Amino acid sequence: MINFQLFDSGALDKAGVCFVFYDRHVDDWYTYQQTAFPTYGFKATFGVGNLSNSLDASEITKLTEMQDDGCEISSHGWTNQGTDNFFSESDVNDYINNFAGNSIDYLTGLGFNSTTYFPTGRMSGLPQEAKDLLRSNYNVQMINFPSGGNIDNLEYMVCFGMRPDETYAYPGIDQRREILDLSLDYMKSLMDYAKLNNTVVYIGGHNITAITTGTWYTLPSDLNELCAYANSINLPFKTFQETAGLFNKPFELRPFFGNIYATTENGTRLKPTDWTNGTSLIIDYDYFHPYQAYGKGGESVSWQWYLSDTGGGDEGTPIVGATSSRYTLSEVGKFIRFQGVITDNQGRQSAVHKTAWREILA
Repeated sequence: MINFQLFDSGALDKAGVCFVFYDRHVDDWYTYQQTAFPTYGFKATFGVGNLSNSLDASEITKLTEMQDDGCEISSHGWTNQGTDNFFSESDVNDYINNFAGNSIDYLTGLGFNSTTYFPTGRMSGLPQEAKDLLRSNYNVQMINFPSGGNIDNLEYMVCFGMRPDETYAYPGIDQRREILDLSLDYMKSLMDYAKLNNTVVYIGGHNITAITTGTWYTLPSDLNELCAYANSINLPFKTFQETAGLFNKPFELRPFFGNIYATTENGTRLKPTDWTNGTSLIIDYDYFHPYQAYGKGGESVSWQWYLSDTGGGDEGTPIVGATSSRYTLSEVGKFIRFQGVITDNQGRQSAVHKTAWREILA
């Protein structure tokens, strides 16, 4: 059980998970959006790239059906040329007229409501003037990059609340995530965080396919697992369009515990019958942070052990001096628990995590 602190008291309809997929994988996107995940109420945002090669009739039909089902179809650029490379050769007007703006015009001309723009390349390559023109001339509400975020120089991060004038990257569900040690359990923990903190988690990918070539693809089984989990915690699916304007400030991100448990000296987790007189305990835990860069290893944890005569709803009495992750049981017949607070390497503290009472057996 993960323990959370609620930081946002706004309207409760903000919470959601926003999946975003990029490039030009219309056939595979359609196959899985239409046939594999409809029972979940799944919808996502799809950034279609390389639009200088016009969409064929089949692609247009499939994307139209996806939009009719609630998905968002937006532009990922006229070609695959990176934004930073483009501006090394051309100016803002050329970019607007012959790269970004015309790709948006092309999609809207086909009947797609494209109000999100996903530039290729890195964030630093897009001048503010270009962002302003996209918003004023093309009704672009959100501008976001699929890679190259400026937070801690990581390519995939999470954005819990975003301003329309800022861009962040987010965790990747592609197989490439293994390079950055982003597990499905980690993403589930972010979904829990979004649900209980009334905010949005953005999860990005590219193709959806079971054909394992390279790393820029999402396994259908992985997406299925996250969709099922979203349903299990009643976290709705949102498109980028639906999150525009929800947040007026960057969200305050704090660390939190995942599982927290007691082990023996050799690392074996204790069962309820193992809490016996003379047993030496060591606290271990799983640690999550919305910023993966602040993950386990750079944090500090403060502990406190408590005793109770009844193990009921009372807080118990703090054991004097018992403030480390180790404790040897000696109070037979009483109940014991421990609690902890994490401080990340930026000084942010978690909520207090309290464990259940355990009876100390003879």
